[in-house]
Amino acid sequence: MNPRNRISGFTLIELMIVLVLLSVATALVVPRLAGSLDRMNAESTARRIASALRFARSRAVTEKIPYLAVFDMDTNMLSVMAYPAPDETDPNEADPDNAEIGGPQEPRVYIFPDGIRLREGVPLDGETVTAGAFVMGFFPGGGTTGGKVILRDDKDRVFSVDLDRITGSVKIHEESETDL
Repeated sequence: MNPRNRISGFTLIELMIVLVLLSVATALVVPRLAGSLDRMNAESTARRIASALRFARSRAVTEKIPYLAVFDMDTNMLSVMAYPAPDETDPNEADPDNAEIGGPQEPRVYIFPDGIRLREGVPLDGETVTAGAFVMGFFPGGGTTGGKVILRDDKDRVFSVDLDRITGSVKIHEESETDL
């Protein structure tokens, strides 16, 4: 047989070996990828909370009225609103000639995704809140009541969002059960 006339290609055994190797690699990689996506979901929720707290502080300073961030531990959501809320003000006391542009707005509500739960709210002075409402306040001077909110996902990853009482800065930490 002339070597020039020989047809080159892969044998069936070689193709089967490659398919088995690809299957094993996929079986090892996919669970790690899914775990990373779950972690990103929990971390993005913590970032959303931090963003909402920064928003509340910014609005309090800009509008020169107190703002509240109310975490409802039972329904797993966060509401950011002016205090007193716009519908609680007396319309007879409102001065339309002196109204601020972009004044107090309706509450902003953040509902957390499935699998992410508010675990507890930790005030700087007082008892830890695990049910009902946990409130963080923001003052026109830029100060806050401070505190910490702790979230947990279905895989027991724990994130805390810390609010500094004096500076109003917000920090996110991934915590382990031993840190709590």
